[in-house]
Amino acid sequence: MENAGQGPAIEAINLHKSLGGRPVLRGVDLRIGAGRTVCVVGCSGCGKTTLLRHVCGLLKPDAGRVLIGGRDISAASGDELAAIRRNIGVLFQSAALLGSLTVLENVALPLIEHGVRPLAKAREIARECLRMVRLEGYESYMPSELSGGMRKRVGVARAIVERPGIMLYDEPTSGLDPVTGATILELIRDLRDRMNVASLVITHDMEAAYRIADGIAMLHEGRIVESGPPDAFRASANPVVRQFVEGRSEGPMSGAHAAGARRDG
Repeated sequence: MENAGQGPAIEAINLHKSLGGRPVLRGVDLRIGAGRTVCVVGCSGCGKTTLLRHVCGLLKPDAGRVLIGGRDISAASGDELAAIRRNIGVLFQSAALLGSLTVLENVALPLIEHGVRPLAKAREIARECLRMVRLEGYESYMPSELSGGMRKRVGVARAIVERPGIMLYDEPTSGLDPVTGATILELIRDLRDRMNVASLVITHDMEAAYRIADGIAMLHEGRIVESGPPDAFRASANPVVRQFVEGRSEGPMSGAHAAGARRDG
């Protein structure tokens, strides 16, 4: 799932992780090239968000490695880890905006924290990012004054304000109506094309995955059980994939999914 002639921007190699004594990732291998969007799909509790947290350095693997642009983020610490993270933009499921700051202040915050001066320069860059997500004119609004979809777009603007080479999206359409969700998906495609970013999208929304992905990978029982272009994924004969994409309650996942739901909560 990478461009020919280019090494992967994101690479997970034989990734293992247990949480609370329960194996969550059991040897995950995933590669994403620059300018490519890969959607990782799977049932709730299958490890999708755990994988994303490894890619942005919030978790360290029990075994295996995560490489960002060829650099091992799982072994990095201190200044090296901070430098790698500055090339990664993250849109959290809740957008994670600071309620006490305006839209413009939220977007400019990473620049200010990393010493961009003068302040007017940071605000100019933030305004440009708001234009990219079609929110010009909302600079002085507070997050509480925005709809859910608008808050997610502000979250995207903040994620791209340092011009990262990698974007991570955690359930970008969750909680949105179909029209607003389509706007977010269009934005993800636009940023891929405009900025040539490598994008990892965590989702359970197959229609969203079909619309934006260059490749789709399915996590099940801690492993990637199927991966490939959307058309090939849609046509897969794998019974686990078939049950998931068709939304059937009966099938090979039924027992494991129920057990995972009980463990998670």
